Amino acid sequence: MSDGVKDGQKVQKRTLGQALLGILVVLRNVKFVLLIVVLALFWFLYIQLYNLMPLFIRYVDPDAPMDLYTMVNPIMIVSFQLLIIRLVKRWSPLKSILFGAVVVTAGMLMNVLAPLLFGDIKRVVNLGVGVPIAGIFMIVSIASMAVGEMMASPRIFEYIGAIAPKGQEGLYLGYQSLPIALASIIGGPIGGKLFETYINTPLKEGRPVDTVPMWLIIVGIGVVSIAGLAVYDRLARPKAARTDPA
Repeated sequence: MSDGVKDGQKVQKRTLGQALLGILVVLRNVKFVLLIVVLALFWFLYIQLYNLMPLFIRYVDPDAPMDLYTMVNPIMIVSFQLLIIRLVKRWSPLKSILFGAVVVTAGMLMNVLAPLLFGDIKRVVNLGVGVPIAGIFMIVSIASMAVGEMMASPRIFEYIGAIAPKGQEGLYLGYQSLPIALASIIGGPIGGKLFETYINTPLKEGRPVDTVPMWLIIVGIGVVSIAGLAVYDRLARPKAARTDPA
């Protein structure tokens, strides 16, 4: 990156050494590393939208109209982003992130309800689009996850800025994508392993497929992320920086 002006501000180029030094400075902060891990658990759930969920949909319906499912997330964002922003703008960053994590986790829980309530998740519901029962719950799940992501994602920037050491806010915000990167690295292999363990292997061995434990594991990770955020704010975040009265 060369020196210049961006958005009316003078920008100085950063060398590779400076970038690596910045990473070392950030990762030496144990409290920030803990936050990265907790946020990575939240993003782990969202990453399954692109890993485990498509595999599951193809298992339920090999001829599934994938466009129907892939459009749910962007349609929710375009339709409700401004409304969600208005809803949470008076909330503290932590409250917004926590509520977002709860909604995302609840969205994943929808996939547990389908087999528990209806048994045959592959049975097609007559709604004019030929979507199986599991597909209906999956659409609601994806929509819920979109709402949770809209609640949490923008406020994560604020939260990191609040906990960053004074004078280093820009440095820490520069690495706010680390939780997403970590979740992406581990999310794909774990999602694939869960699919292989609870769906593909039983199919190969002629055993009944039970998807409930698979989704409960994902939901459990969401619960851990919620608890981790709350505990982190109470124990690791400086008291002077807290904005939540509760």
